[in-house]
Amino acid sequence: MSRKVIPALTSDRPDIDYEVEGHVWKNIRPNPIQSSFVEGVGIHVIIIPEDPDRPERLPSLLIGGVTPIDDERSDFFHTNLVPQDTDADGGNGIVPVGRAAQRIATMTKQAHRDIPIWDNMVYINRPAYAKCEAVMARFRKFCDQFYPENEQA
Repeated sequence: MSRKVIPALTSDRPDIDYEVEGHVWKNIRPNPIQSSFVEGVGIHVIIIPEDPDRPERLPSLLIGGVTPIDDERSDFFHTNLVPQDTDADGGNGIVPVGRAAQRIATMTKQAHRDIPIWDNMVYINRPAYAKCEAVMARFRKFCDQFYPENEQA
């Protein structure tokens, strides 16, 4: 296992600490900031803990997966697990209500905001990362083992 600390982008957030254990990459942040991990190349998990300073924000778990289909397209699957807001009207049912419904609406809205970014992404062989993103170069090198060599015609 190796560890490294990446400076945060803003001074009001703690540094991003990450670990690598085999094929699992984890960034670990103290509560109440989200933490996440990547299982191999295709599965990512984001854990958003309860935040006593923001009681309107329910804890949640986001699980996503990306599967390359061809050189131009990938399938993206994303699920959000949010506990039901039992304090809201209808909170004893299976349809999200109250803060649970708000949390899902916020995550869905953000996913739709991200689509234009994903639609316009291009592969850059050696991108210029910011200092705080340096771990991405290491992660990309790790991912290379799962893809065939690029043959030049």
